[in-house]
Amino acid sequence: MALLADLVFENSDSTGTGNLTVSRAGGHQRVSEAFGTGDNGADNPVLFLVNTEAAAAEWEIVQCYMSDANTLVRGTPIRSSNSDAAVNFGAGVKNITNDIPASVQSAAEDYGLVTGTVTLEDDYGSVA
Repeated sequence: MALLADLVFENSDSTGTGNLTVSRAGGHQRVSEAFGTGDNGADNPVLFLVNTEAAAAEWEIVQCYMSDANTLVRGTPIRSSNSDAAVNFGAGVKNITNDIPASVQSAAEDYGLVTGTVTLEDDYGSVA
């Protein structure tokens, strides 16, 4: 099962269909901090990649891993703006974040795992 972590966000200026060199975005967690380095197969995190400066849509939802603290290795896309194939990212800043794909969220609702209003609580009580 793919991993999840809060507030994972990085940037990349890399282009093409290969690995991305990434760097911390603001005060967010880095992918390597949240998930470590190395290929863990099915336990690799699902990441969302999007080129924020492209004239046309350039995005992927893809299971990835970090080969080291700064190199993100892309797997086969789950979904993408390139008919679900690897996107040949052009110039511009790519935002990288960790989330649950909408299809998984929808399946959770379909199977009754999520119903009604979801309320999150922390040590101080309700926060949502």
